[in-house]
Amino acid sequence: MARQCFLRIQVVASGTLANGERAQDLATHLTVGSVVEVQGFLNRHETSSGVAKLVLHAQQLKKI
Repeated sequence: MARQCFLRIQVVASGTLANGERAQDLATHLTVGSVVEVQGFLNRHETSSGVAKLVLHAQQLKKI
C-alpha cells in the first residue's frame, strides 16, 4: 500500500563545506522547493519546553 508522508526537519549547517564554500553563503541562495543533497548526522534536540525534535547536522550540502 503506497502512502504519502510529510516530515518537517530542522537542518543545521555551519562551517565550511567540502567545496570550500561557507555553509551560510550557500544557504542564502536556497529557496522553498530547492533540490539539495545533504550528508551529515541526525541528533535529538530538546526545546526549553521539553519538546523533542530531530535535527540534521549537515556536513556536506550540494544544490542539485
